[in-house]
Amino acid sequence: MRSLSISYSSSLALARESRPLITPNEGFERQLGIWGDCGYEVFEQDAGDRKDEIHYREWKEERDAFYRR
Repeated sequence: MRSLSISYSSSLALARESRPLITPNEGFERQLGIWGDCGYEVFEQDAGDRKDEIHYREWKEERDAFYRR
C-alpha cells in the first residue's frame, strides 16, 4: 500500500490477481484502512513529539474498550 500509494481495496484487488483465495479477516482489513487514512504513518510529527494520528487513536480506544469487557 505505502510503496504504491494505493488504497486498501486497490491493494486487495492487486493481491487477489496473484492469489484469488486471499481473505483477510475484518480486524486486519480495518487496521489497513486506518493505516491508509493516516497516510501510512500512525504518528504525527509535531515539534519532535510523536502523537497518535486521530484515526489510529480512535481505533486504539475502541480496541482497548473491547478488551476491558
